[in-house]
Amino acid sequence: KNLVFELTESVLINSADKAVKLIKELNASGIKVSMDDFGTGYSSLSYIYQFDFNELKIDKSFTDLIGCSRKTDDFIKILIDTCHKFGIQVVTEGVENEQQYKKLLDDGCDIIQGYYFSRPVDEKCMIEMLASND
Repeated sequence: KNLVFELTESVLINSADKAVKLIKELNASGIKVSMDDFGTGYSSLSYIYQFDFNELKIDKSFTDLIGCSRKTDDFIKILIDTCHKFGIQVVTEGVENEQQYKKLLDDGCDIIQGYYFSRPVDEKCMIEMLASND
């Protein structure tokens, strides 16, 4: 129920027919499927309706451009809205500052990840962090 299988864009480009079949099988077995690293390589909006993803992860390469131009900011908003129209949850990776965080929050991004919240931590530190939130 909570398992998410991530496929990178390169897998989709190189093996589209196999990917469609695999995604259908995973969804049928209750495993969620995420398209990882959207924004690298030859990203295509057609992936959003062509493949039956549960989640799309916007790559840090897009996150880094937030606030640089109205065009980029508008594109990210449109991407999030389009995913939501198809019932796809959106995760944005690589958020490093408050401006990026607020923009994504305002745009309705479902999950926001990055150093803005925490640097990577080891298992012991994670257990301590989770215990302190009880």
